[in-house]
Amino acid sequence: MPKVDKSLYVEIGKIIKHERRKKKISLDRLVDMLGGEKTKSTLKRYEDGTSRIDVDVLASICDKLDIDYKDVVATAKARSISKNKDGFNVIYVDDSSNEYNRLQMHDNSMSNIDILNDDIVFYLLTDNIQNNDLVAVQNETTQTIRRYVYYENVNLKVLKAENPDYKDIVLNGEDDVEIIGKVVAFQRTL
Repeated sequence: MPKVDKSLYVEIGKIIKHERRKKKISLDRLVDMLGGEKTKSTLKRYEDGTSRIDVDVLASICDKLDIDYKDVVATAKARSISKNKDGFNVIYVDDSSNEYNRLQMHDNSMSNIDILNDDIVFYLLTDNIQNNDLVAVQNETTQTIRRYVYYENVNLKVLKAENPDYKDIVLNGEDDVEIIGKVVAFQRTL
């Protein structure tokens, strides 16, 4: 089994802790929700990133917190970017996984957040898109990424470019643009 960087477990723990607190669930309550299969101290170690969490345990915890464990892992992988010895970003993406797709940027629509023309963007196939997520989108001829923004007060969904030279896309149900996944990482060839 390949060695996984400890920072991945730290990020998974942070996400679990955040979601648990957001839902106002105590560690004691989570122990009960899991049927006592894990102790409070074990759950605390998972949240602190000091103990490795198995996928089946993570899936069980995420189920009780009503979150998708695949999204948790993808987000944690994206957050656990580390630097190699030359100071360049290194990202972990399991190329053998069918869960990830990739697209190559063919424009600078996201240049204000440092995603540039020719960058490779990795995205997770999911319908679980949250406000302000970066998403992969496609129409009949092209794929690109945008920031998904939902204005609840007027029930408006917008795919925003991160460069003022590019137009935002308003989703009104009649357009030929569809969201195909959530962006988890990108890579640049120097």
